[in-house]
Amino acid sequence: MENKLKDTLVIIVNGKPESGKAYLCDEFIKKQIDLENHGESFLKSIMYTPIDRIKRCAKSYFGWNGDKSIGSRSMLADLYQFDIDHNNETFKEMTKFINRWNENGYKIVFISIRNIDQITLLQEYLSENGYRVRTMYMYTDSKDSITYDNKADDNVEHFDYDIVFKNNKDNKSFYDFCDIVITNFKIMKACQN
Repeated sequence: MENKLKDTLVIIVNGKPESGKAYLCDEFIKKQIDLENHGESFLKSIMYTPIDRIKRCAKSYFGWNGDKSIGSRSMLADLYQFDIDHNNETFKEMTKFINRWNENGYKIVFISIRNIDQITLLQEYLSENGYRVRTMYMYTDSKDSITYDNKADDNVEHFDYDIVFKNNKDNKSFYDFCDIVITNFKIMKACQN
C-alpha cells in the first residue's frame, strides 16, 4: 500500500555528546520563529529527543541528578535499552510526536537519536507512513575520540548517514547547517511535484 507523501521532512540527527546537535537544531527553530514574527517566509520546525523521556524516568525513579558523566551516560543508555527491549514506549511516543506535529503543519521535525537500531526502525516507520526522512551525523574535532562505555554513544559512526556535517561551533557552521536543512526540504518538495 502506497501512502501519500507527507509535507513534513523528518531529520534524524546523531553524533557524539557535545557535537552541537541540540544547539544547532534549537537555533534553527528560533530563527524560523523570528522569521515568522517578522512576516517573512519560514519553516515551522520542532525537535524531539527520545532520551528526554528516559531522563525523566531516571530522575523520578532513581534520583538521577542530571549530571552528564560517563557513568550517568551509561546508566541512561542502559535504561533506554531496557525500554527498547521491553515495550519500546519511547519509540511509540516519538512516532506520536512526529504525527501530531505533521498534522499541525510543521514542515521540519528534528529527532535526535543515538541508538543505531532505533534510527533504522524509525526510518522504516517513516518511509512506510509517507514521510520523507534524512539522517545526519554531526561531529566536531573536540570530542570524537572519547569513549563513553556505552553502545549508544560509542557506535554513532556505524551507520550510513545521508548527511555528514562538521560543526566547528561558529556562525558559519550555523548558516551551513541552515542551508543543508532548507536545501533538503526544497528537494523533498520538488520530488513531491
